[in-house]
Amino acid sequence: MKGRRFVWSDPRIIELSKQFVATTDEVWRLDAQNDLDCLFFQKMADKGHCGKREHGKSRQGIYVFTADGEFLSSINNLSADLVLKTLKDGLMKWKQLSEEDRKPEKVGVELEPKHRLEYFYPHDGLVFTVFSRDLKVDPSPKSQRLPFWNRDSAWFSKHETEQLVPENVSAGDTFDFPEFFVARLSKLHLVDAVKGQTEAFSNDEISGSRLHAVVVSINENKIDLKILGNTIGAHKIGRYKRGVKTRLLGTATFDASEKRFAKFEFVALGKRWGETRFNDRRKQLEPSPVGYSFEMAKPEESIIVPGIFWSYDAKWFSPR
Repeated sequence: MKGRRFVWSDPRIIELSKQFVATTDEVWRLDAQNDLDCLFFQKMADKGHCGKREHGKSRQGIYVFTADGEFLSSINNLSADLVLKTLKDGLMKWKQLSEEDRKPEKVGVELEPKHRLEYFYPHDGLVFTVFSRDLKVDPSPKSQRLPFWNRDSAWFSKHETEQLVPENVSAGDTFDFPEFFVARLSKLHLVDAVKGQTEAFSNDEISGSRLHAVVVSINENKIDLKILGNTIGAHKIGRYKRGVKTRLLGTATFDASEKRFAKFEFVALGKRWGETRFNDRRKQLEPSPVGYSFEMAKPEESIIVPGIFWSYDAKWFSPR
């Protein structure tokens, strides 16, 4: 591929990464909290490319360090060539360490955190795995442009899930989903985060969103639903004017006896426009097609915290 190489899909980095123990975490928490694992990271990262952290400055980046926190190298860059050099520099310094300094047992301090966002995962509720993707404007086979995509997770507690389907419904009935359900999807998950971090919409900015279900059939306690609706999020104030507008279609099966879903999946197709501070749309301000898929998360999947966790509108979920 001509032009900039993407870092973690670069075959050179994939091969070199086999010599490392790779891990990743949300830098907001590592920067902001005082758990032992956060303090461990802060002490190490202050020796890296950011230097001693100033107020409001993030320590975001790629770090190479030993098990006991000795800093080796770091960078915050999207260039695969520069990241490759940083990894090689860190590996060279690692090889220069004594065998004793390489031992993982050298850590000697308990780093188990007291507060992680994963601890709020609603195991007994409803969790969606969410994929968002730019849809190709040029469908020509000659087009070399690959569509960007991103992954997210949408969480609903057991109590919230139990409120989604009314009691005593009959085949042919139509009902609206509760306001909190439509709002969370429209404000936090049907947003333009395809290429990078974005922001939530406000309640006023999603006032045109509607989501309802048609009861297709009922077999004992299983209620089969057809999901229909449309969402709109439009921010028109200040520099970052932007929006997402979609139409939605899906199916679900609700177990009325257990008050939980056996299946719930839908797609949302539409357009996005404008930009936010970090979503890398500076050269794509005009409307372009976008698509989303929502499917119930499987038990074996890794826990992914919702992307806009700091704006989550749920009393049971505390991001701070």
